[in-house]
Amino acid sequence: MTVGIVAICNTGLPGGQSDERIVICTDWRISTQLGSSDTLYKLASVTPHFRCVFAGDPSEAKAVISRLQRIFRAAEVVDETNILTLVRSALYEQRAEKRNALAQTRYGMDHDDVLKVGKERLPSENFARYLDAAAAVRLDTEFIVAGFGDSDNYIVETDFACKVGFSGDFACIGDGEHLARASLIARRLQDITLLNNALYYIYEAKKAAERVNSVGRSTLLTVLTNDGGDRAVLAGRYDVFDGMYRKYGPRNVPSDLEIEENVFEGS
Repeated sequence: MTVGIVAICNTGLPGGQSDERIVICTDWRISTQLGSSDTLYKLASVTPHFRCVFAGDPSEAKAVISRLQRIFRAAEVVDETNILTLVRSALYEQRAEKRNALAQTRYGMDHDDVLKVGKERLPSENFARYLDAAAAVRLDTEFIVAGFGDSDNYIVETDFACKVGFSGDFACIGDGEHLARASLIARRLQDITLLNNALYYIYEAKKAAERVNSVGRSTLLTVLTNDGGDRAVLAGRYDVFDGMYRKYGPRNVPSDLEIEENVFEGS
């Protein structure tokens, strides 16, 4: 699969002024039954002020992103009162399409039509099995949607079961999620963390996630500004972050580490 990381941070303007940024990081890994390569761009624009990253099936992700773009751009405002509903609507549309495909394959009609007539026309066991199968339909992709709304900044995280919720100061998805999240927690990343520190902490979290085989070694790291601008790290300049990682990252421990005997009780 992948890893995707999104976090809110601060530029630390003179005089203590707040000027927030959103840092976005993904790998480039795409995996199939025939192998894998680091060639998949996993960041998409939803509106000029919102971005999303995905983990999972690229084809389904593309379909959901198209829905997100349509739904967000039709909204008069995007704020804490409606952003979860907007994201959820896109996911539910995609899930409904998959349920319709299931119903068409089995009975030649849409899901809602099966619900209307299935209890009367289908054997009870067949209808019950269909209801179980329809209830089990999940998406094959998950998302982080983040950006600057009309009154605040937002990070919204989804899962394969179409659950949607606000994240805190950062969110992680994909196979490398748990390792990345643990790294960011250890670094105490918060929305008040200064931008340069946040960039390094997130890069370090991405490196931690690379311990999972399905997470690619190539990295995309970009910063979203509150006016909708993007500033991506140049492809040839990740050596700067590699140098910082060698300096500040986890250290190797000798295989024959020694501990003095007098640290133990009764020594």
